[in-house]
Amino acid sequence: MKQTSVALIIEKDGKAREQLITFLNTHNFKVVIANNDADAFWVLDKRSDISLIFVSLADYNKCSPETLQIIREKYFVDVNIIALVPNDEEIMISALEAGADDIITYPINLRLLELKLEHSRGNLRYVLGLPKSKDISDFHGIIGQSEAIKNVIRKIIQVANSSATILITGDSGTGKELIARAIHKESQRKDFSFLPINCGAIPEGLLEAELFGYERGAFTGAVRQKKGKFEIANKGSIFLDEIGEMTLMAQVRLLRVLEYKEFARVGGTQTIKSDTRVLVATNKDLLKQVEARVFREDLYYRLKVITINAPPLREHKEDIPHLLHRFVEQFCRENNCSFRGFTEATLKLLFNYHWPGNIRELKNLVQSLVILAPPRPIEPIDLPDNIFVRKVLPEANILNVRLGMSLKEIEKDVIIKTLSLNKNNRQLTAKTLGIGVRTLYRKLKEYNLN
Repeated sequence: MKQTSVALIIEKDGKAREQLITFLNTHNFKVVIANNDADAFWVLDKRSDISLIFVSLADYNKCSPETLQIIREKYFVDVNIIALVPNDEEIMISALEAGADDIITYPINLRLLELKLEHSRGNLRYVLGLPKSKDISDFHGIIGQSEAIKNVIRKIIQVANSSATILITGDSGTGKELIARAIHKESQRKDFSFLPINCGAIPEGLLEAELFGYERGAFTGAVRQKKGKFEIANKGSIFLDEIGEMTLMAQVRLLRVLEYKEFARVGGTQTIKSDTRVLVATNKDLLKQVEARVFREDLYYRLKVITINAPPLREHKEDIPHLLHRFVEQFCRENNCSFRGFTEATLKLLFNYHWPGNIRELKNLVQSLVILAPPRPIEPIDLPDNIFVRKVLPEANILNVRLGMSLKEIEKDVIIKTLSLNKNNRQLTAKTLGIGVRTLYRKLKEYNLN
């Protein structure tokens, strides 16, 4: 970094502040100090050369996430902002949501800070060949700039405030739950509950009890009354994933909820009203299930009011660099570790891979690479076998050199193997060996290989 780099520290605590000043001076930063948000705004109004900002959120009377958000949006869109926070998950999340690029908890670990600066977002963008963060679309966790993702986002915004049931389709790992959460967060129900239910993960006999609740004594083990998800999620949204796994009996009860907004608990007679938005998802062809008579036709058409398809990753590969960027940041932060990026050859392999497991497969791969990262950029050899195919040469193409062999023996073996590889084409063999054709003929005569 050049001597002209300027860092602003918004921190009143003497010990932490002095730590940062000493650290930054040794890394060729000129340091500007602000005791609180008012001082910080005064400094920011006067200067435009600041490249790094530390914001302390230890005392909300001096600085708050709102301060951080103003700095990010009003003054610096692209500068690196690091929040200094107590070890409190709520404050950490608030800092990141307000626009912090990274967080450091008290007491300040200078070694960790050095790693975070060395592999900051700016460096990650450079290593990954990415645009600046403002150019990376992040819509409630849905990341990407491809037309396929933009179409999904447009549809979410269109349907969010309707009361219609939404059917979300797509392969496993494409982010169907993220789409459902985004619909909820964009809707007028966002201040109420969002409850996800995986219909395939709940035993067949218990799904109805989970969704609609049950009365005491309704079945063995029902020792008390319990509210179901539809009752709890009243005025909010419920997300039924893997709807194709739902039993026919549960489908009947779900259809009644969708039609009449009412249900009764298992073993009960009281009618309970529920104003709950229903979002469902499946990776199966429900129409084929209707034809096979394992899914009700009337429920299928009741669910299929509006359909949003989550595209497979192979159809929007241009979003892979953006997804890599976000996942690397996430797992570096969660594991307090550094990461030195990917080589160009590695990025090419990742782009050309067909991703049968979609975004989930990519995310799991990045988590593994970050945790096990070597002290260098990720090479193709570091990738799993299904992405980087390690080619095994036939035995005929392998030269065995044993200790004690003479150079003439090695040369003879090389000529024999190369001739065999090139199907006795002597001109091609000479070119492969980097010698003239006459030289090759002389060697063949010398080794009696004619």
